[in-house]
Amino acid sequence: MAKREASGTPEDPVLAAGIVVWRKNDYGVIEFLLLQNALHHTWSYAKGHADSDDSDLIQTALRELAEETGVLMTPNQLVNDFADVSTYRVKDSYWKQVVYFLSSKPCTAAITCSPEHEAHQWLPEKEALALLPHQDLKRTLIRAAMHLTHAHAT
Repeated sequence: MAKREASGTPEDPVLAAGIVVWRKNDYGVIEFLLLQNALHHTWSYAKGHADSDDSDLIQTALRELAEETGVLMTPNQLVNDFADVSTYRVKDSYWKQVVYFLSSKPCTAAITCSPEHEAHQWLPEKEALALLPHQDLKRTLIRAAMHLTHAHAT
């Protein structure tokens, strides 16, 4: 993916990508990984801006996950039929578009927060929704949970 300077307008937003990571706890309950930002203390998913070295937004999401949590994944570990897109304005400044992918945590992977984050938590949907500060993040979580519920019901 060639680096292109985005104007940050609604028609040409800054591109970013992330991964909603999930696991089943010892009781079979689906939990989601949330990271707490060290600067503004809000909770979100591993995500970040596309870099010129990223071949596509999947590569951006995988790179950001590795940088922010220490978890290494490959594209084939992402859920094939899930992506959620959020476009929003950052603090009355520029427009940003984030594509979120979905993946379960590899069994042996430990979470190691980068200096960008001060904490992480694994939470069921209801508790995670209570911590997420923005409607777009909540919508992504609800869609991910619905997708997983449907996928595990079949």
